Amino acid sequence: MYHLPIAIVFPFTLFIYLKSMFPTVPGGDAGELLAEACHLGTAHPPGYPLFTILMHVVSEVGVNVDGWTPAAAANAACCLFGATTAVVLSQTAYKFISSEIGKDHDVLASYSGALCGVLFALSPLTWEYSVGAEVFALHNTLVAFILYFTVSVAVDECKKNRLVSGCLGALFCGLAISNQHTSILFIACLVPYVAHVIFVKGGEKQELVGLLAYFFVLGLAPYMYLVWASGRVMDGSWGDMTSFAGFKKHVLREEYGTLKLAPSGKVGDLTAWDGMLGRTVVWLLDLRMQIGVVFLMLAVFGMVGRWSVGEVRAAGGRGGRVVKVKQSKKGKKKGKTPKEEEEKDNEAVLNELTSAATKTKKGSGNNNNLKAALLSTLFFYVVVWNGVFSNLPLNVPMAYAVHSRFWFQPNMLMCMFAGLGFSNVLSKKPEIGLNGPKLGTILALVVALFVGLRFKDADRSDADFNSVYGKAMLDSIDDGSLLLSHTDLDWNTVRYLRKCEGLKPNIVHVSAQLLPYPWFQRQIDSGMFGDVNFPEILPDVSTNRFSEGNKQLLERFFEANHEKYPKNMYVDMQGISDVDLQPGGIWRGWLLIPHGLVYRVEKPNANALNEVPSYFGETEEELKKLEKLLVNVTPKYSSGSWEFACASVRNDAFYQAGLNYLTYGLEVGKALQKEPKLFSLYLDCLRRSTESLAGLVEGLEGGQLPLSYPMADLLKNVALSSVKNYQANVAAKKIEGDGAGEVRSTGTGEEWARKTAKGVVKAYLDLTKEEKDPGSYGFFKGFYEQEFK
Repeated sequence: MYHLPIAIVFPFTLFIYLKSMFPTVPGGDAGELLAEACHLGTAHPPGYPLFTILMHVVSEVGVNVDGWTPAAAANAACCLFGATTAVVLSQTAYKFISSEIGKDHDVLASYSGALCGVLFALSPLTWEYSVGAEVFALHNTLVAFILYFTVSVAVDECKKNRLVSGCLGALFCGLAISNQHTSILFIACLVPYVAHVIFVKGGEKQELVGLLAYFFVLGLAPYMYLVWASGRVMDGSWGDMTSFAGFKKHVLREEYGTLKLAPSGKVGDLTAWDGMLGRTVVWLLDLRMQIGVVFLMLAVFGMVGRWSVGEVRAAGGRGGRVVKVKQSKKGKKKGKTPKEEEEKDNEAVLNELTSAATKTKKGSGNNNNLKAALLSTLFFYVVVWNGVFSNLPLNVPMAYAVHSRFWFQPNMLMCMFAGLGFSNVLSKKPEIGLNGPKLGTILALVVALFVGLRFKDADRSDADFNSVYGKAMLDSIDDGSLLLSHTDLDWNTVRYLRKCEGLKPNIVHVSAQLLPYPWFQRQIDSGMFGDVNFPEILPDVSTNRFSEGNKQLLERFFEANHEKYPKNMYVDMQGISDVDLQPGGIWRGWLLIPHGLVYRVEKPNANALNEVPSYFGETEEELKKLEKLLVNVTPKYSSGSWEFACASVRNDAFYQAGLNYLTYGLEVGKALQKEPKLFSLYLDCLRRSTESLAGLVEGLEGGQLPLSYPMADLLKNVALSSVKNYQANVAAKKIEGDGAGEVRSTGTGEEWARKTAKGVVKAYLDLTKEEKDPGSYGFFKGFYEQEFK
């Protein structure tokens, strides 16, 4: 009965997670991780072998269930991991709190433990990563078990049980490290503490240290999968772990930056906002949002406060019963009447309760300084993570989102201390009668409040954006084509759809980011990429698209393959440094044709600009396919989310197409005096450009517009396009003679052009500061005042 609230945590949390889980593949690393699980490959460093093995089993189940995909099955599995984390953390907190306040207060400890579990489970960060296929839901489960066995070692008085908990804890430490490396920071303090309790205070034989070491090594066994899988040489998989040097490099993330989130970047110092102190403050501010100000304060109180029973009362004890004690009157002679016997019994009960209360004030549980060990673990993790290993810039939304995923472990401990603080506070209010029904009501109200306030934002049941994005890209590319992907957004989702769901199996898909690694040569030598030619990797190669080394890599790759793929070689838009794009889509001697979410790459003829208009129809056809896709992303999915990134690239497609039309049209405009017959083409370019760009500005009315480029650039270009389009349509009315009607029908019409120019230029003037670009600002201001005032 006392553990009923904890038992309810699992089905309740699982139900909430399943109702709000992703329907298909999430963004980020999920696509790549699932792809490697589907074909038993190796994921990016450190390899995540345990997750890969489990997701392979799950994906095999998923493809055999009607209506399910491997991604849906994996998402459901992560919901199961998340619910398991909640109930294990609840039971762990119960044991911890009970050891602090004493076994006589099981009801209060049980409800406080359940509160800890749902507090963690319903925090936005945990919720988000428990409803999609990522390594963090599984990692949270493993860390929760580590905490559980640590607490069990601390509070159990049986030496045999302590040893069993120690062995199981060592096993889960190994499993956690085989899944995610930050667990090392978590167990760095817990392992010495557990060893001290078992071998020093518990007096266990020193020879049994080897037994714990055996279970720890057993937990690392999933790493053997990496050696086996790497020997199979699967296309698109990472690394070469067939040698010890290659295995060490991959597992230690030497290619990424060992125990760093990025290969380079300034970590900061102890006094800088971006250093340890600043990043700790950022974590605390986020934690305030994750669990609420009240529970953050309760967590602090749980750290520093002490248990107090107030009045002599079975506070939170067996049913919360208040013991009424009758006192005998002074001076009355002692006898053996029933009334006197009752008074004597009451005195004995009073002495027993007073003794228990005295013990409870000191913490009647046997916990071997458990609270100090958990506090040390919390502070060690926060200090080392924020001061040494964290090196992503937190002012960048996507980098902030990646960084925040490593707050789960300290958040767990803070939730445990919040549960302890909750029990401490209620113990100071004995007049409310801390029985099960009242505590249950408090817990139910907290849960209802959290679910009611957060479900709408946490619900991912509508988040099929990544799948829609990947399918839209594949839909625009014929089988037999060559697709070169640069970013995670384009590589991971498309890779999942092809490897797990079997879409467009005959497309040759190559990652530009994998090309520079020496171990990629194994995949080339295996012939798995068919007739694709790979250029020699030069010493100054880079995966940064703005670097000269990366631009040369792409140029040489295009050169090596354009003859075999003359009309069906594609590269994702995010892989191109658009600062090098010239009028008509000429990029460093190559013709890049906007083709939906990608560019089609061609070798241009001598008169490249003359070819461009023949591709306008293709570009427009692909844009029409995107018109109704990925438009309802904001405000729910804001900057930093993968859903926002999908919508950004969708809008980039319209932006780049509009710029392609505009830059080519301006080039045509320069030749009008010599070749007036080009006016119709000029007008057509401006019409297409204005329609593509003005549609994006309309999105500003709804708030934030997902776009990879500065809003000032968009507004300036669309203002220029709309003004030129308006002026061209005015000029078209004055044309007379043969072909005049055809020219005018090519444009948008003066009325629409005028209305569009007015709205767009007004938006530019409202959102642009004059001092930022005085020349352009002055031109558009003058135009607006002359035409519309």
